[in-house]
Amino acid sequence: MDELHAYRNEVQATGGSTATADAVVQAIAHSQDPALLSPLFAQLATESDRLGWLRDCDYAGVALQAAHARAASLQFRKAILRALEGDRWCASCAIGGGEGLPRSLHVRELEALACCDVQPFAVR
Repeated sequence: MDELHAYRNEVQATGGSTATADAVVQAIAHSQDPALLSPLFAQLATESDRLGWLRDCDYAGVALQAAHARAASLQFRKAILRALEGDRWCASCAIGGGEGLPRSLHVRELEALACCDVQPFAVR
């Protein structure tokens, strides 16, 4: 996913790293135990917040969206719904249409992945 790589590059350009958040995303994507998801999401929220909002969306949402292609289980779809919380908040903070539209599009992409068996929108 190009957006994920672009986000990672921007984080690295500011001296950060997405490695910890990426490891947590992989743990969520491959988790077979629903009881483990809550603490994993708490950790992912913390790690994602450290990375900032460089692309007008939460890193966790972008990373989970990219991981969807490799782990499209029902449990993982529920996990993506959890990621929507951060992205909905981000979209609601937009101060103008030019800012709000791309944020809202990302929310809609995650909703589609979580609720249906469809491919992510190609628009970006």
